[in-house]
Order: sequence, then structure tokens, then C-alpha cells
Amino acid sequence: MSNAAEYGVRRTGPSAGRTVRRSQETGEVSRRILLGLIVGLVPLAAVSLILVFPAMRISRLEIVGDTTLGREEILQWAALHSAEYLATVDCQRIAANIEAHPQVAAAEVSRLFPNGLRVSVTDRKAVAAVLATVDGRAVPVGVDREGVAFRALPEGGDVPILSGIRFEGFRYGVHLPDSLLPVLRSLETLREAGPELLSAFSELRLVLRPYGELELLLYPLHYRVPVRTPLVLNVDLLRSIILVLDVVENQGLSSTISELDFRTGTVVYRVKEGLSG
Repeated sequence: MSNAAEYGVRRTGPSAGRTVRRSQETGEVSRRILLGLIVGLVPLAAVSLILVFPAMRISRLEIVGDTTLGREEILQWAALHSAEYLATVDCQRIAANIEAHPQVAAAEVSRLFPNGLRVSVTDRKAVAAVLATVDGRAVPVGVDREGVAFRALPEGGDVPILSGIRFEGFRYGVHLPDSLLPVLRSLETLREAGPELLSAFSELRLVLRPYGELELLLYPLHYRVPVRTPLVLNVDLLRSIILVLDVVENQGLSSTISELDFRTGTVVYRVKEGLSG
């Protein structure tokens, strides 16, 4: 029994040795193949870098979107490096640079293979105009729904003047106080739902009440009586105001009334001094 066992051990020894040698040989072959691939790929990568990478240098810029900015101004704000490549260009950085322009509400930059960028720019939309001193003269400046005063508007524009605001050292891109956002949002809604109603008023003056609350004094374009209202306007309120103004004008009462008051939901009129009796 012991001889058979010993014989068996001696017989299995050489087979195990051959298995180990085969594993070593297989590993060696694999390493040589891998090394050969690496050695072969390095020159290929170098050639690709030399031939392909320069061809991907940014040389084409496609500008789309709803904007009045010119191509050169967008390029200036984009602040592209002297050599930008498609594979490494930072699209988010370029978009952020463009969005820093006071007039831009949003910008998006994407790659165009093999050597271009697509720049989508959306301008801010004016819902009102404020008067500011620019280069020594008063000019109407557009304000969007977020309260950003972003660019000069032509005289006689299609947005109402929001007066009663004073600026110290005005610059484009300045934000109006958050307390004015409700009126700006309501003006945006009116421009969409009732632009003809809004155009009936030439000026909306902000008035600060003794306890810090804000209200509006509206100056009609075709009537002589100003109207005091809450800060937030809507279509129904403006329709009611125009209806009452029309009645006042037709009844010949305009010369006796100093203002109409719509703040409480009930129309109140104030008679000019000296006429109450």
C-alpha cells in the first residue's frame, strides 16, 4: 500500500510541473502581446495627435437664438482663448462669460464636430422702462421681469415708464430692489394678456406710503385724471379704470377731479382743492 502511494506521488509530480510551466509560458506570451500593442499604439497616437488634433482647433462659430447682439460683441464677451480645441474647450466657461453681459438672459454653448461651436443666446425682455442718467443725459432703460436694467430703449417704446426710482451711479446690469418684482411680474403678464390696456397709460409712478408700502399712480395717455392703484396690476383692474375714466371724461368731470383711487376695490375720487363746496 505504501509503495503504491509513493508511486502515485512520484507519478503526479511531473504533470504538475508541466502545468506550472505552461501557465508561465502563457503569461509571458500575453505580456509580450500587450507590450507589442503598447509599442504599436504609441506611434499611432502620436501621429493622430500631430495630424488630427490641429484640425480640431476652433475656427467656426455658429450664433443662434433671440438676440440683437452682434457677432463681434458676442465674441468679445465669450473670451475665447487664442487657441481653443474641440476636445478641450470649456463650453460652460464660455456660456458663463456671455451670460455676464447685462442684456443676456441665457446662453448655451455646444460643440460642432470637427472644429466649431454653436452659441445660443437669448436676450432679456423689457417689461418696463426706468429713467436713468447715462453719459450725462436721461434715457429710458429696459427692465426685465427679474428687475435687471439691461439696455437703453428707443424713445416712444412699447413698454410703460416706471418712474419714482432714483439711481446712484447707474450702470447696466444693476438689479432693482426685490420689492419691485411683483409689479414687474404683473406688467409681464399684462404685456401678454392685455397689451392694449397697458398701452393706455404713459407712466406708472411708484409711490412710497408713510409705513413703507408701495403703490402706483397711473397717468393715462388720453385722459387727464391720474389713478392710484395697488402695486400689482391685472387685466380686470385696468379695464375697470378705463371704463370709469371714460365716464368721467364724458360727464365733463375731469376738470374737477384730482385723482381716482382704486386701491380698496371701491372707486374713490378726490375733488380738486377749492371745488369741494
